[in-house]
Amino acid sequence: CAAAACKIRKPPRQAERLFLPIFLHAGVIHLIFNILIQISLGKEIEQASSWWRFSIMYIGSGIGGFSFAALFVPDQVSVGASASIYGLLGVDFVHLLHRWKALRDRWSALSCAIFSAFLYLVFGTLPWIDNWAHSGGFFFGLLFGNVFLPFYEWAGWKRHLGFIFSAALIGISFIVLLTLFYENTDPEFCSWCKFINCIEYTPGLCDDEFG
Repeated sequence: CAAAACKIRKPPRQAERLFLPIFLHAGVIHLIFNILIQISLGKEIEQASSWWRFSIMYIGSGIGGFSFAALFVPDQVSVGASASIYGLLGVDFVHLLHRWKALRDRWSALSCAIFSAFLYLVFGTLPWIDNWAHSGGFFFGLLFGNVFLPFYEWAGWKRHLGFIFSAALIGISFIVLLTLFYENTDPEFCSWCKFINCIEYTPGLCDDEFG
């Protein structure tokens, strides 16, 4: 595991870190909690797209999220489908914009989506929550949603431009992240990155996580 690699001062470059945590959980309660969120958040998205499009968005966001975490906090190991779930939040945000004119309470729906995303990301600054994976998952969820969701409001050149831009940014982002992941030899190259994962709202709150 990554923790063992860091103890012997070797860069934690295991490829399985990028996808395996999506399918692992830290106990039954963690698993059930994630399943309930997936059902409530993913049902409408899967109905609007299809099971295979949903699968690509879900797994792709998870891999993207854990790529962020493996790069910026390589000495911290995390498990759970939260990166993919945050990806679904990004997809849901795009889904809202794609059917903007069809919504009755569009501004309240947008406010709720923004507030929920902000609240979840702030919650991620508490100890032992991988906020880099969450943030990365949300970022990739926005992009994957723009590629794989049906476009209700955009047509013609807007549709093609949005698709090309998002698809290109997905490819570029993965190339940059994976290149840095395998080429970087200094786990502490970003000294402030750990504070994205945990903010000391009270003295000593993050001592256990920062070691």
